[in-house]
Amino acid sequence: LIIGGGIANFTDVAATFTGLIKALQEYADDIKAHNIKIWIRRAGPNYVEGLRKVKIASDKLGLGIKVYGPETHITAVIPMALGLQEPLPEPDLSAASGPPVRKLIELKGPRPTPKGQPKPPPDAKHTIVTATADTTSIVYGLQNRAVQGMLDFDYMCKRKKPSVEAIVFPFGGNHYVKFYWGTEEILMPVWTSTKEAVQKHPNASVFVNFAS
Repeated sequence: LIIGGGIANFTDVAATFTGLIKALQEYADDIKAHNIKIWIRRAGPNYVEGLRKVKIASDKLGLGIKVYGPETHITAVIPMALGLQEPLPEPDLSAASGPPVRKLIELKGPRPTPKGQPKPPPDAKHTIVTATADTTSIVYGLQNRAVQGMLDFDYMCKRKKPSVEAIVFPFGGNHYVKFYWGTEEILMPVWTSTKEAVQKHPNASVFVNFAS
């Protein structure tokens, strides 16, 4: 059984693993009876605490669960679980979390020589404009804290208007949410469908998706 995931932005890994631990406690005898091996790779908010709790529960229940954090590549647990690669050492969960340290992959055989990149055609110019001071967006997901952070950054950058025009949230009906623009309060519309938001805000050219 492989429980893998990337680095979560908002999910509290420790809270998520609380439910996982309850399931392990309930089905521990069945897991051991069927010789099920469990491999976990997870990262995100409170990931160290979450992995530590799972490891403690594993040792107490005798399940032998292997746990890894962001120091291990997201897909590295797959070959280890399938027996195609020797298991990597598990991280030290007793230490405070810090930037993940990854070892370089050793290449077998001679190192390939990189080929030079072709030169751009003469007089070629970069014509793609990614964002300007007038660029605005629509945010999918009722992530008020993230939107407020975007507005605070806009205000600090002395933008004349917020970079977020509207929010899409398919639950609860159309309504308005209050945000701060500097010291002033503004109301931002929340639409239940992306189609309606795009129709109401045709000048928005960026779509920020917080759905997971």
